[in-house]
Amino acid sequence: MKRLIILLLVVCLSQVAVHSQANDYARYIVDTLASSAFFGRGYVNDGVNLSAEFLAQEFEKTGLKKVKRKYEQGFNIKVNTFPGEMILKINETELIAGKEYLVDPLSSGINGHFEAVVVQKEELKDPGTFKNIVNTSAGKFIILDERNYVKESAEEDKKLIEYVNFIKYNTQLASRGTIILTSEKLVWSPANVQLSKPVFIVSKEMELKNPTSVAVHVDAQFQEKF
Repeated sequence: MKRLIILLLVVCLSQVAVHSQANDYARYIVDTLASSAFFGRGYVNDGVNLSAEFLAQEFEKTGLKKVKRKYEQGFNIKVNTFPGEMILKINETELIAGKEYLVDPLSSGINGHFEAVVVQKEELKDPGTFKNIVNTSAGKFIILDERNYVKESAEEDKKLIEYVNFIKYNTQLASRGTIILTSEKLVWSPANVQLSKPVFIVSKEMELKNPTSVAVHVDAQFQEKF
C-alpha cells in the first residue's frame, strides 16, 4: 500500500512539474512577443515579420513539422500607415502622441498651421448650427467637443453620429481636418483604407478659447501590399 501511495505521489508531482514548465514557456512566449522589441507585432518597424520569425524559431525548437519546407504562409494586406513623427498643437500647447491623442487610422497626411472653429457636439442638433459649420469651415480645422455630451435616444444619437462622420470624412465639406475632444479611453486599430482628411482623437482636459489655432504634422502612407 505504501508503495502505491508513493507511486501516485511521484506521478502527481511529475504532472505538476510538467504543467509548471508549460506555464513558464507560455509566459516566456507572451512576455517576449509583448515586449518593445516587437513594436506591437504590427506594421510599425516591421514588428509583424519580427514576430513571425521568432515564432518560426520556436516551432523549430519544439520539433513541429513544416508545411512545404517552411512554417510561414505569406499573404498581403492593405494598410494605412503612419511612419513619421506626429505633431499636434492646439493654441501652442503641444500634445503627446499615443498618450493624449491618437490619429484616426483612416486619416490622410497633413502639415501646416490652421485656424480652428470649436463646436459642441450638442450644437449639432440645431440645423442652423450645422449649416453654419458647413458654410464657414473652409480651410479650417473643426474641433468637435464631445466631452460633455449626454446621450439621449438611440435615434437621436444615430443622427448625430451621421453628422459627426460627415464632418470628419465628407469631401463636400471644405475643412482641412477634424479634432475630436473626448473623455473616453483612447483605443486604436489599423485601417485598410485611407480617406481624404486627417482626424485626431484627443483625450485631455483643456480649456479652448476662440480664436483657436492648430499646428499639425502627420505623415500617412497607404500600402496596397504590406
